[in-house]
Amino acid sequence: MNDQNLKPFKKGESGNPNGRPKGARSLSNLLREALQKIGEGNQEPYDILLIKRVMKMAIADGNEQMVKLVWSYMDGMPVQKTETDITTKGESVISLSAEVIALAEEQLKKKKLSDDGE
Repeated sequence: MNDQNLKPFKKGESGNPNGRPKGARSLSNLLREALQKIGEGNQEPYDILLIKRVMKMAIADGNEQMVKLVWSYMDGMPVQKTETDITTKGESVISLSAEVIALAEEQLKKKKLSDDGE
């Protein structure tokens, strides 16, 4: 391995300038096409058979994982949100971090002085 391989791309330069080759299909598309075919000895396409199998496992067999799978595809999984309210007012986050560290160190010094005085 040479060091040339480890250099980042220049700004505005693509790592794949020619893009995906013409006619290339994604794995998802290939799978979708395969599921739409009717298998030998079957009267229905694989996608319908797959849905019936999952529904049987969820409902008739009571498979909890399949119930969750069906539920998540019906309504979508619940979105987990975290609330973050950070306002920098144009200041660099690095400089704000330095200020927070300085304040924390000052508080620790005060606490140490008060503990030593007791």
